[in-house]
Amino acid sequence: MLVDADKRIYGDVTGKTLEAIAAQGYSYKDGQLEKQQPEATPDSLLTGETVRTPRGNFHITDMSREQIEAAGFGFHHASEDGKYLIMGNGTQAYAIAAEQPQRDNPLKHVEDTIEQNDNNFDGLINNTPQTPTVADFEQRAKAGEAISVTDLAKAVKAEKREQPQKKPSILKKLDEYKKQAAQQPKDKQKEHKKDLEV
Repeated sequence: MLVDADKRIYGDVTGKTLEAIAAQGYSYKDGQLEKQQPEATPDSLLTGETVRTPRGNFHITDMSREQIEAAGFGFHHASEDGKYLIMGNGTQAYAIAAEQPQRDNPLKHVEDTIEQNDNNFDGLINNTPQTPTVADFEQRAKAGEAISVTDLAKAVKAEKREQPQKKPSILKKLDEYKKQAAQQPKDKQKEHKKDLEV
């Protein structure tokens, strides 16, 4: 009503009317009357509970760490059980709930070691789309489909990496050495003994 009266009488809203609006918790901008949000303070969000630490008793406020830090409070110490952080500004101190760390996905370690790529740790191992194999490309080519030579080369390279390297058997190596030793002329063995005797 005050705004309408000012506009009719003075053509605009007066300073006294703006003060009266602000005293009631409102603001007037661009022809709109808006309810002002009161600034959150630790006192305005007290839970009614207290925390006892070796350094004293502290009232718990329902603010986040970001909110209380924005209000000018810094970390002072933590409660012995680690559930609360004591935040102070030099004259006042309040307790806030310590943010609980997110529970780790129990499969994260397995995914770290097995997952084909690191795009998503979601509890599903190897949930990436399978890359086409050489056989897939051959089928596409037989069906008359156009295939990418670079993708085919990648598939060939991937299959070569997946094939286990064949290591020669130790027993086979020993048999080969025995055969080589048996094939050496006995004369060389005798010469070797003579060299040692001299």
